[in-house]
Amino acid sequence: QHGASNRTAWLRSVWLSAALLGSMVIEPVKADRISDETGDIAIIDAAVDPAKRGAYTNLHLRIENSGPKTVTLKSVETKLGERGSFDVHAGRGSIHSDSFSLGSGEQVSFDDARFRLTLGPLKRDLNEGDVVEITFTFDSFPMIVPVPVHRAPTE
Repeated sequence: QHGASNRTAWLRSVWLSAALLGSMVIEPVKADRISDETGDIAIIDAAVDPAKRGAYTNLHLRIENSGPKTVTLKSVETKLGERGSFDVHAGRGSIHSDSFSLGSGEQVSFDDARFRLTLGPLKRDLNEGDVVEITFTFDSFPMIVPVPVHRAPTE
């Protein structure tokens, strides 16, 4: 027990040091799950549809926020500068946004039904089997997720 509390104190001091350094330079983390003082954010079952250069394509994924605070996904983009945008469908209309907030304990699936995340315009072809590194920036912490290119199953 004592060792665990020392380890926790050490991890907190490392995190605070990293947070101070991170305020000067934000270095993305390659992962599909990140943890910080707000808790855990997970990106699950991510895939992007194949598409041709110049087109927009759908990004399919589920995001879970198991932390105690609301987090905002402020941007989604690739190394080539291809950006994501969000659409929320309600009834006969939709709302377009460049960011998306997720409350404590909430999860959302971007699956074309109600919530949609598009990426583009593409600066290259995305072919079945490719992997695209996509940076998801939540509040002030970016994370890079390798996302496979494959067509979503049809129902």
